[in-house]
Amino acid sequence: MAERLYSIQQTADLLGASPGDVRQWIRCGHLQAEQLAGDVRVSERGLVRFLKDRGIDLERVFSAVLEEHAAPPRGPDEAPEAPADVPTRLAEAILKDAIRRGAETIALEPQSNTLTLRLRIDGCWREKPNFASRLPAGLGPLLVARFRALARVSGASGEPPTFEACLDGRTRSFRIETCSTPHGDGLLMYPMSS
Repeated sequence: MAERLYSIQQTADLLGASPGDVRQWIRCGHLQAEQLAGDVRVSERGLVRFLKDRGIDLERVFSAVLEEHAAPPRGPDEAPEAPADVPTRLAEAILKDAIRRGAETIALEPQSNTLTLRLRIDGCWREKPNFASRLPAGLGPLLVARFRALARVSGASGEPPTFEACLDGRTRSFRIETCSTPHGDGLLMYPMSS
């Protein structure tokens, strides 16, 4: 089977870093890359080596993820408090990442059995690779519902709904629009200048 190759942007998304960080790691020789048809690509093997060189125990990480997903569902009285629930944490992570990348628009678009996440940065739409495949089953509608609840979207017309989120110690405002798709409601969110 052919080894997967990742672009600079895909590698940055996988590592939770900026494309500039990835380029710097490549220049310094910390992350192995190859030039293919004019594009710089990072191999899956190189990515694993990079993580291991940083002391990340991948087997432990994968075991923890599998264990978390295999845990029995909690009863209603065992549910975590709102700030710790998965849709809330994921919503916050999406907003932080979008702000860090300078996104002008954040789009959550339902597909047949999942949800895609795209960011518009400098006028270009960029889909977050692997977002849909890493999203636990059934979480897409809960995530959309979480953002709708933040903005108190009721479906009534009037002023575009907005919400605020405290991200890295700063309060940020977002305008939100809903859009109907064949697979359910999608969202467009626009960071407002602070």
